[in-house]
Amino acid sequence: RICRHKKVDHIPYGFSFADPRGSTFAAWRKQGLSKEQQEKWYEFIRENEWIGIGKTNLGPIPPFQEKVIEERGNIRIWVDGWGVKRMDAINQPTAGFQTRRYLEFPIKRLEDFEKMKERFNPYTAERFSPTEEENKQKIEDSYSSSLRKGGKQYWKNRINLCNYSDRLVRLQIPGLFWKARDFTGFEGLCTMIHEQPGLVHEMMEYWT
Repeated sequence: RICRHKKVDHIPYGFSFADPRGSTFAAWRKQGLSKEQQEKWYEFIRENEWIGIGKTNLGPIPPFQEKVIEERGNIRIWVDGWGVKRMDAINQPTAGFQTRRYLEFPIKRLEDFEKMKERFNPYTAERFSPTEEENKQKIEDSYSSSLRKGGKQYWKNRINLCNYSDRLVRLQIPGLFWKARDFTGFEGLCTMIHEQPGLVHEMMEYWT
């Protein structure tokens, strides 16, 4: 209604990421949150139910090959699908929280970004069209189900659903600073803004 310049009775409200973590719920239960409130969480916080337009993979395609570099005790040093070298706990000490430390990011200079662009071609078919492997996955939880997000469906098959839905239709796209941070790390990006502003501009312009 907002996009069509029609009146609305309230500002849409919804979580951007996911449900509160299990350990967060546990703490809230001790502080007075009831079992019924937890079970009816979205109703309790009055979140507006939403649906997605379909699969939108905004990550690197193809992803970097994950590679374990070292494991010692409960520590694993590895390279993830974004090309980031990181250190994680193998067995996470707190349910729902991921203990990690970022060690090295793939983009340090313009030449690195030129190579990264090859993985962020907006016209790559897999970016919006679910693959056969993805269609075999069955996700039953309420947050990730196709009814709620449509993440495993092709957008052309959801046009009527989105046009006539009484739910919010939402598409989330990372902002310019967020995406550049994914490439360089927070500290790396802040340093680049001062020392390599041309590279920062190039990354943000490309993402735009």
